[in-house]
Amino acid sequence: MHLATLLLVAGLQWLYIRYHGGYFVYPLNDAYHFILNLFFAPAWGLEKGFSFNAPIWSVSVEILLYAMFFCVARWLPTRAVYALLLAMAGLYLQSYSVLIGRGVFAFYMGALVYVAYQKLVTGGLVYRGAKPLLLICLAAWLATLLEFQLGSLQVVLSKFCTTSCAGTGLEQLKALWVTGLLLPITILSLAVSETAGKGGWERTAWLGDISYASYLLHFPLQLIFFTLFADLLPERAIFYSSVLWGGYFVMLISSSLLTHRYFERPAQQWIRRYSIQRPRI
Repeated sequence: MHLATLLLVAGLQWLYIRYHGGYFVYPLNDAYHFILNLFFAPAWGLEKGFSFNAPIWSVSVEILLYAMFFCVARWLPTRAVYALLLAMAGLYLQSYSVLIGRGVFAFYMGALVYVAYQKLVTGGLVYRGAKPLLLICLAAWLATLLEFQLGSLQVVLSKFCTTSCAGTGLEQLKALWVTGLLLPITILSLAVSETAGKGGWERTAWLGDISYASYLLHFPLQLIFFTLFADLLPERAIFYSSVLWGGYFVMLISSSLLTHRYFERPAQQWIRRYSIQRPRI
């Protein structure tokens, strides 16, 4: 899927620059960055910026995380304290590489969610904990939405530091709130609710199935649309309309379903079939 979308974006960017005189959004579409993308390395600190199907940066970071996780799982016991320390190390790494640091922090916050979930399951607390966790989750989302609407933290921070300092601190605090608390609580709440049999979330499994395709297709679809129709539309403001936004999501989800069914799954089956080591006779 990565290779297919990489080639698709490369071809579309070539068309776009011919008809529009410049690249669409991400300008670093040269041979060097193509090689980095080809080997899942566009976010390892070797790049000069985002390139080609740029959202692939998170998958690039995942490759490093998988290698790191192999070493951690091989040599460290499964303990919440180690996951917490590694998550804190991710915050420190952000001063060197924002993308890798964010990946490490979020990955091991996910590990903490898993440890917490296992404790609830083995302790027989799933049924008793489902409703309280759901209430905590809803309260966290309510607080987030209220902050989004009212901006109370900005007012508080501005009393203690300069405007620029307050703005930077607020953005960091919001990012930490979302990845360090809001999303972990949400995932834990959903997992516990499903285990307790009160969520019915199995009906939404298809959203997880198509998530990789939708992630890799959302930029190529924008590029296709702009390549074909940008000059035909009277003004760019139309791209911010609710109707076009809704149509885009319908197209994205539909294409993701088709891609998952007719490309991803057959490709997975083919890879598994031909990568199995057969015993020598």
